[in-house]
Amino acid sequence: MTGLLLDSVRKVSSGFTISSGDNFQPFIHVVDLARLYLDLLSDALKPKDEIAETQGAWGPEAYYFAEQDELPFKEYMEHIVSVLHRNGQLKSTFIKEIGFDTFLEALGAANGPPEAEAWARLTGIMLGSNTRIRASRARALGWKPQESGVRATIDEVWGKYLEAEKRG
Repeated sequence: MTGLLLDSVRKVSSGFTISSGDNFQPFIHVVDLARLYLDLLSDALKPKDEIAETQGAWGPEAYYFAEQDELPFKEYMEHIVSVLHRNGQLKSTFIKEIGFDTFLEALGAANGPPEAEAWARLTGIMLGSNTRIRASRARALGWKPQESGVRATIDEVWGKYLEAEKRG
């Protein structure tokens, strides 16, 4: 997703939001997500008589979300634009509000193959929609996020991505 978002920012020549950018997005550190998978795997490997304490962990309602942070897309973009500006990728930290069609054009979907347009549409919907979740089932099993949240790691993650991009 980082590369796609970076390509979009470069093509728009600034930070952007699709509509107001007030929509919320959830975030989870990959290590915390891995811990949830390990917790679920450990529970699944228990003898049946020990699984009783986690009643409801399995079966038709056994779906899990992992979240630690959520923030509006505009705030997320503000952090990204700040990193890109410091690294000489953008001339300013300006964030413009664009429409869905402008986003599709920025990704080249209007003139690209149908697969590219479908992917761009899905991405645009995701970036412009609220995606609010709670990890209530995971927390009921004893899982909790332990790593730093997105606000604390965004500069590092995007900085490393830009460094890797320079190396090719």
